[in-house]
Amino acid sequence: MALWARLDGDVVIETFEHDGDPSPLFDPSWAWIEAPAGTVQHSVRDGGDWVHPPAPPAPEPAPAERILQVSPPTFLLLFSPTERLAIRAARAYAGSDSAALQVKAVLEDWFAIIEDPRLQYVDLALQATQDGLDFLVTVGLLTAPRAAEIKQGVAR
Repeated sequence: MALWARLDGDVVIETFEHDGDPSPLFDPSWAWIEAPAGTVQHSVRDGGDWVHPPAPPAPEPAPAERILQVSPPTFLLLFSPTERLAIRAARAYAGSDSAALQVKAVLEDWFAIIEDPRLQYVDLALQATQDGLDFLVTVGLLTAPRAAEIKQGVAR
C-alpha cells in the first residue's frame, strides 16, 4: 500500500493510503502525488526532499485525582509505614527533654482528634489538617514534599 499526499503549494494538506493513484476516488481537481513513509499533514516538499514537522510533544500525564475528604484510617494510610512509625515513636516519647515532650503533647492533641471515633472524615483542605501536617515537617517527622503529597491525598 502506498502513501499519497495532496498538496497546497508544497505543503501537505492531507494524506491517504491506497494501492494506486487515488485521484479517481476524489474531486477531479485534487492532485495526488506519492509520498515517502512518514509524510504527515504539514510536511513540506522542498524540491526532491521532504521535511516533516516535529512530532507533537507527549501529553502531560493526568494529575492524580485529588481527594479532599478521607476516613481517619485512610488518612493514616496516606503516610508510609516509616512515617507512621516515626510519628508513633514521637508520641510514645517517655524521656525528660522538654522540646520532645512539647512535640509529644502537640501530636497527642492532633491525633486525639483524628482518632476520635466520632470523626467521620479528615478534611485535607481544612486549615487545621494542613497545620498539623506542616507541624510534622517542622519537627522533622515528615518532609515538605511528602506533606504536600498527603495534602493532595497521595499515599506512599
